[in-house]
Amino acid sequence: MSAIFQGNAQFGAAIFQDSTRFESATFESDARFEQAVFERSVTLGPLVCAGRVKLSGAVFSGPVTLSFAARRLDCRRTRWSSTAELRLRYATVDFAHAVFEYPLTIAAEDNPFVLPDGRPVAEQALAESPAAAVRLA
Repeated sequence: MSAIFQGNAQFGAAIFQDSTRFESATFESDARFEQAVFERSVTLGPLVCAGRVKLSGAVFSGPVTLSFAARRLDCRRTRWSSTAELRLRYATVDFAHAVFEYPLTIAAEDNPFVLPDGRPVAEQALAESPAAAVRLA
């Protein structure tokens, strides 16, 4: 099931106690997870965000897989207490003052993400973005 969030979607300071999944969501503005706590494994995406995905101050206690097509990914002061894989398109990523306790992999995806049913993720929200390249701030 896909979801479209039209304004800023705010999950800041939320505590996710079970395994967490956000799949096939489109955020037409910012997706805010600042200071959220993810106590178990996390799969966020594939999702599209026309603005910023804000994970600053978040804590990831379990394994993490993030698949984002977004203009910006803010991970300032984010704590990664397990392995993490970030699969990104379009994004400029900011890891200022982040803490990595385990390996973190960043992969730039050349092609649009594919949903489990085989359909490509719609990226219309990023239609005016330059290249799908990934950059570190």
